[in-house]
Amino acid sequence: MSDLTISPEGDMVLAGVQTVTGAKTFGGAGAVGRLKVAGTTSGSTILDATAVAGSGTVTMPTTGTLATLAGTETLSAKTLTSPLFQGIVDGWITSSDTWVYATASTFTIAGVDLTTTFTKGTRLKFTQTTVKYAVVVASSFSTNTTVTIAVNTDFTIANAAISANSYSYDASPQGYPTTFAYTTTYTGFSADPTGTVTRFSLIGNICTAWGSDTGNGTSNTTAKTFTAPIVSAASRPAAVVGWMINNNVQTHGIATIASASTTVNCYIGPASGTAWTASGNCRLFASGVTLTYEI
Repeated sequence: MSDLTISPEGDMVLAGVQTVTGAKTFGGAGAVGRLKVAGTTSGSTILDATAVAGSGTVTMPTTGTLATLAGTETLSAKTLTSPLFQGIVDGWITSSDTWVYATASTFTIAGVDLTTTFTKGTRLKFTQTTVKYAVVVASSFSTNTTVTIAVNTDFTIANAAISANSYSYDASPQGYPTTFAYTTTYTGFSADPTGTVTRFSLIGNICTAWGSDTGNGTSNTTAKTFTAPIVSAASRPAAVVGWMINNNVQTHGIATIASASTTVNCYIGPASGTAWTASGNCRLFASGVTLTYEI
């Protein structure tokens, strides 16, 4: 057997622990696959440069795992500067948590505080046989996170399993209806106005409610109210002026929502306090009413 000659320039040997300070080229054009790294327990990985002219530099991290172009991977704590997204970007964030029905206006998430995730105005998308949408009005934590939604008549949360959960902070993520129907309750009528349509939207903590009707109701008291869809914030009353009908006479009216309430008081005349007639035909939404207030 011939002797092994080690050159003074420092050849690489199989079993030796060496520090390489000079540049080494593995393979050449048309002869790639020359740098193979063994796996921890089995297998190996071949490192190749891209098929482009010139050369480049890749700086390796001190620890961690490299992401690849074709792999399915989860990135965490990464900052993307001017990213260019391709494919479907629908505005929804998939929730990995389990949502559990609690009441017709709440669901819970066990064992974790997610109150900073489910803030007022957060849009929700989930499936209970069909896709449903909702909007958050409050959340609280005590052992579990309880998320309260605005009750509407377009989509109701049922006492059933909830799947395909997602949420969004966009104003209008894909599929989200933007406005919801709700049922208002009148007082001051022996027969309510007819053809009533009431809807609302919630952006952040600002609720906008719309009301319209097509036919008169029959008055039986000198006070009139209807209900808003969501409780107003404390110390945040709001008012709006519109056309109303009192005893068959169209007149200016005022609708005001009190602090921490869903009750909207309606008055006729230029200022609150003017009484309605306790009989005759009356309407609150003769020209439609739009009330915007803080929740």
